[in-house]
Amino acid sequence: MKHKRIHAKIAKHLEQNGDATTGQINDWVRELRPTRKNRAKGAGFMTGQSLNVLSNVLKRKPIVKVGFDRKVNQAIWGIRDSE
Repeated sequence: MKHKRIHAKIAKHLEQNGDATTGQINDWVRELRPTRKNRAKGAGFMTGQSLNVLSNVLKRKPIVKVGFDRKVNQAIWGIRDSE
């Protein structure tokens, strides 16, 4: 599975901060600082990645779509226990 690290970071972020829209998650991911070995490149963690990549990462469990915000036309994502 590609993008394991970003998936884990997003899941942890949603657990700590609650539900968020796709746009909020995208903004948060783009603000992440790169790891030490990638610092020389000078780019953000997901700079250059499309929104489709983020959407594919968000579709994986334990992250689930919990609603839709009609004001901004974006899905709301959160962490839900599997039953």
